[in-house]
Amino acid sequence: MDLRALEHFVAVVDHGSITRAALAQHLTQPALSQHVRRLEAQLGVVLLRRTPAGVEPTPAGVELVAHARGLLAGERELRGAMDGHAAALRGLVRVAWTAGDDDGLADALAAFATAHPGVRLTASALRTVELDDALRRGAVDLAVRGGSADEPSPADATTLREIPLGLLVASNDPLAADAAGVEVAALAGRPFVLAEEGSGRRAAALATCEAAGFGPLPRFVAGDPTAVERLVAAGLAVALVPAVPPATAGVVLRTVVPAPATFAVRLVRAAPVSPAAARLADWLVAALGGPA
Repeated sequence: MDLRALEHFVAVVDHGSITRAALAQHLTQPALSQHVRRLEAQLGVVLLRRTPAGVEPTPAGVELVAHARGLLAGERELRGAMDGHAAALRGLVRVAWTAGDDDGLADALAAFATAHPGVRLTASALRTVELDDALRRGAVDLAVRGGSADEPSPADATTLREIPLGLLVASNDPLAADAAGVEVAALAGRPFVLAEEGSGRRAAALATCEAAGFGPLPRFVAGDPTAVERLVAAGLAVALVPAVPPATAGVVLRTVVPAPATFAVRLVRAAPVSPAAARLADWLVAALGGPA
């Protein structure tokens, strides 16, 4: 039985969709469908059934995916053990990150790929809930994840950088003139752009507002920093975001008082860690600003 076909089948079950699984597996949809049909033919059973929302496993599929996860985990451990005996570093490392938290990541991955041509890299931008789920399932090896600095840090995580929140406002907003610092309480009643539910950016913004005695008015939801800046520049809302200079014309960054929540970007390792993933983790910590 082809382990890659099992890996593709598990991805379909996890994503509940052949289309989404194909994207995650870097395959075309017809190719992934063919892998699943071939697996069904080999086993002589139907593994998936279509639903209005996508696909779900049949009873045979549920049993197969449970066994497949164990086989795939065993294969990763075996490959990691054998890679440890290889003269050159090799293997597959799957990296994911949350939107807006990948500053410097592409350059670091490119440098690592040049230094270690035997290592294959895949990389995906995911929503926070998707990334956390992928870590739990062992679908990624390393994750660059943003979150509130106050939330518990996993034991297998390294903090790369901590950034206080700042206020994004349109350049023609009266608050833009307050270069000395904007009182958070002055934002009560203003429409906000917030990141998606469950994200670290949203949690940090909510914590800052709640400490000032109000809940923000979530008029817009956007996780991509460029989209946030464009909404703010249009005068539609304000946003509390990690205090990084904006790249969009018509928007300015202002400090806020009292001290806002702090946003942390962490590198999280999924267990077990292969030699290639461990080497890449050390590389990213050094390249992206974490402690030695």
